[in-house]
Amino acid sequence: MVSESARLLAEWIALVGVAALAALVLMYAGLGFFGPVNDVLGAATGILVMLLAFTSRSLLPAGPVLRWVALASALIGAVLIVIGSVLVLTGRTGWYLAGLWSALGWAAIGVWLLVLALTLWGSTSWPAWLRWLGVVAAVLLVAGFAVMPGIVSGIDDWGLAGPSLVVPQALGYVGSLLLLIWCFGVGRSSG
Repeated sequence: MVSESARLLAEWIALVGVAALAALVLMYAGLGFFGPVNDVLGAATGILVMLLAFTSRSLLPAGPVLRWVALASALIGAVLIVIGSVLVLTGRTGWYLAGLWSALGWAAIGVWLLVLALTLWGSTSWPAWLRWLGVVAAVLLVAGFAVMPGIVSGIDDWGLAGPSLVVPQALGYVGSLLLLIWCFGVGRSSG
């Protein structure tokens, strides 16, 4: 069973994540000052997901190895997402390389989500759509690990990235959108 505090946290993740997405849309609509707002809200979303991971740790497998891997992945993911935001906010990188760092962070969070979703797979207290959505979102998020060569190479230009970076990054971002829907579902579920 998910605690009331975990449900509330999941709803906040969905809300902050949607606000980050709205800021991104407004930035691309010509309101450039929403770019930094998107970066801050994106980092906040990653931190909130990490807090959800620790708040709901009792749902993870009882074995210490998988539990440790899942929680460490959530923590590392949040740190990487914050690094991506800090890099672009301070002007140390452009938006593309910062986005690769964030995609890598979301991939690490995907490991936590995959462990959790597979652990809860047989649970009848969770709606089937929520179990499926968790697995699909996690698999898409984990695809973001493929951006590591772009980070190591310091690629900071969308035009130089190529499909080997752009595709997994895009899959990861689709996964992060599905994670927001999953969080909303967790917040509204009785599971």
